[in-house]
Amino acid sequence: MPKQVKPLTHNTVKYAKPKDKEYTLAHGKGLYLRVRPHGTKEWLYRYEQPYIKRRTAMLLGTYPECSLQQATQRRDQCGELLAQNIDPQAQRKADAISKLNLANNTFHKIAMAWLEIKKTKVTTDYALDIQRSLDRHIFPQLGQRPI
Repeated sequence: MPKQVKPLTHNTVKYAKPKDKEYTLAHGKGLYLRVRPHGTKEWLYRYEQPYIKRRTAMLLGTYPECSLQQATQRRDQCGELLAQNIDPQAQRKADAISKLNLANNTFHKIAMAWLEIKKTKVTTDYALDIQRSLDRHIFPQLGQRPI
């Protein structure tokens, strides 16, 4: 049977002092506050990875940017993913990659790639005319839209 842990309170988190060595304070259900010797306080979620059953830890945020309430909400979200056999760290990486792909696939970037190909088939004056038209009329409204 797992050890019963008394949940942390706002004051225990706020007034946790750094020591000579790094230490952790348990909140329960895998959520820990790690206090480093230089005073940084970080929220960790320790869990067992699906399928491979290896224990690992995931950083949820730093205190005070991430409060106790926000850390417990993030822990609960990670627990929901684990219930579906999805590794929270892998999901976080996949989300970051998809956001990066959305940022890289804007109308502006696609149009500029098209223009580079088009420049080889038309005169330089016509290519400049296309570039100016895109800059003046199209990119202000549609340039940052994801494709």
